[in-house]
Amino acid sequence: MKLLIALLAKLPLASLYKLSNGLYWLAYYLVRYRRDIVRSNLSQAFPDKSLAEIIRIEKDYYRFICDNFMEAIASQNISAEELASRFEFTNLELIQPYLDNKQSLQLLSIHQGGWEWLVQLLPYKLKAPVDAIYKPLHDDFFDAIFLANRSKLGTQLIPSSKAMKHILRKRKEFHLITMTADQAPIRKDKKYWQMFFNRPAPFYLGSQKIAELTQNPVVYFAVHRVKRGYYKVTFEIIAQPPYAKNSYQVLDNYIAAMQRAITAQPETWLWSNRKWRRSPSGDSSDIFAEDFPKHQYLPEQNQP
Repeated sequence: MKLLIALLAKLPLASLYKLSNGLYWLAYYLVRYRRDIVRSNLSQAFPDKSLAEIIRIEKDYYRFICDNFMEAIASQNISAEELASRFEFTNLELIQPYLDNKQSLQLLSIHQGGWEWLVQLLPYKLKAPVDAIYKPLHDDFFDAIFLANRSKLGTQLIPSSKAMKHILRKRKEFHLITMTADQAPIRKDKKYWQMFFNRPAPFYLGSQKIAELTQNPVVYFAVHRVKRGYYKVTFEIIAQPPYAKNSYQVLDNYIAAMQRAITAQPETWLWSNRKWRRSPSGDSSDIFAEDFPKHQYLPEQNQP
């Protein structure tokens, strides 16, 4: 497998996209990879769309995710200059004063658009040290590949289990902390429940806790796919210190930004992710947004 990926990485991107076309046909029509999950998620998220519209988004999603996989393979050999030519930063001037003043920032995004390429590009483009908090993959082989790709232009990858210690150690240094925290937390983790695309969904608490710890401004960056292999990045300041402890202001603003970005281009987000596979239980470890309709989703005996 390692040799195959190394050989594929040497192919021109145009050739990899041709392979992606075949992979799409296999994933969507033959294997039908998680098609029931994707269809259900899209239908729940966009109840006003017709079945024909849902199927169009669904097919576009599978085309995108196959392209994304090939772009991740291409990461091994793609140059910084080539990557930079494929991203337009539409409003970099919004955060440039912070960068010029060596003000650390917390950068939040989601698994949308060219996230694999962008996490590599950030230190090169922003001319600043970038620490990316990530959750290691269960497969050691692919985890090693993604780790090498994401860090090759200077991004430092920090496992989520070590994030707080790392941030505390570097709290007086200028650096950018970036996270893509849109996936569902594992069962044992403490969760924050908020309504997300018409259903209750759990979120990691890390983005809120890091903001409270560092008291840095929080910036969301949306990644919009312009065409195959080209992306547009737009920054938005979603929170400014001071942050009151346990206010969940950062998380609420982050979730709202996620939903806006996904609605703007739904086919480029990870709909095959089992974001909604669990329901809130009312356990003491669960935290709920202030406007979360508990009476609709919690058993009466478990409601706090």
